[in-house]
Amino acid sequence: MLHSWFALGLRRCYQHRRGPLNRVGQVFSVYGNSMKRSSAKKRIGRPPTGVDPMTSVRVPKSDLDMIDKLARDQKKTSSEIMRQLIAEAMDARRRRN
Repeated sequence: MLHSWFALGLRRCYQHRRGPLNRVGQVFSVYGNSMKRSSAKKRIGRPPTGVDPMTSVRVPKSDLDMIDKLARDQKKTSSEIMRQLIAEAMDARRRRN
């Protein structure tokens, strides 16, 4: 013998059996199935911030103080000043050769 609630379909059957007091379960059963799962794995750590590779350099404290002073005077960052100094040195070397 089939019960009358079985004709409601599988999802409605389970909702009927839970009763009106279990609304949280109904919300999860309706919205939980519609969410897509991400197939891409999340990378651990800070996301990449630029396209150029990061390079570390040891610089004496006296040189860093001079770079910081230049940066303050020109209202730039110390990284911008270092890149500018390296570019100028490479241009000067190219002109010599």
